[in-house]
Amino acid sequence: MPDRIVFNVVIPRTDEFTGLLHPLSKLRAWFARTAALEFCRGGSEVGVNLHGLWFDDQALSAVEPVQDVCNWYKFAVPTDRVDALRKHVEAATQEFGQKCIYLERAGEADFIVNPALRPAG
Repeated sequence: MPDRIVFNVVIPRTDEFTGLLHPLSKLRAWFARTAALEFCRGGSEVGVNLHGLWFDDQALSAVEPVQDVCNWYKFAVPTDRVDALRKHVEAATQEFGQKCIYLERAGEADFIVNPALRPAG
């Protein structure tokens, strides 16, 4: 049984409703808050200012891609706390003005402890 479930979160830097670019400081603050949550206790900023695109089937011109500049984060949460992460990312849709945010269940993780640091027994 794995210790944690790994998730990738991709947050566009442009507010979908206002068209304004979120400052990197806002995304870094979100990342720091998320990593500090008791169910995460860590995370990785995998990439910033990455180019992405997607097709909005509800837009008038659904054949033209919507281009985004995104930040990519990785978090590992205990298997029984996945819903807590999902709710946290759901709140981020409002914070960052998004119709949705990409949350990918990427796999499983184990934390391998240095043998010299393991408790005796």
